[in-house]
Amino acid sequence: MRGGRSGLTGTNSRQTDYTTPGFQRPAVEGDSWFGTSVLLRDYNRDGRAELVVSAPDIGRLHLFPGTASGPTGTGSTTLTVNGPGLGNRAFFGGALAD
Repeated sequence: MRGGRSGLTGTNSRQTDYTTPGFQRPAVEGDSWFGTSVLLRDYNRDGRAELVVSAPDIGRLHLFPGTASGPTGTGSTTLTVNGPGLGNRAFFGGALAD
């Protein structure tokens, strides 16, 4: 959803899920918690907001690059608890803080 002076609006809203073009669905099935926590922020300071989406039931964070028209699945990456050497942590990415 987009925000403005009068609050949130559904106009020009976008949905990001496993059907987002360019996003590769993880091999793990049963990921019903995709999007439990989300952040939209310009992490690389290029003027375009990146989207971080958690899937804590399978211990994943999905990173969607920002573009001029919004986040995209193309070039997205997935982080797992094993990637940064965190071992087996339940609910990895369950709550994202800004």
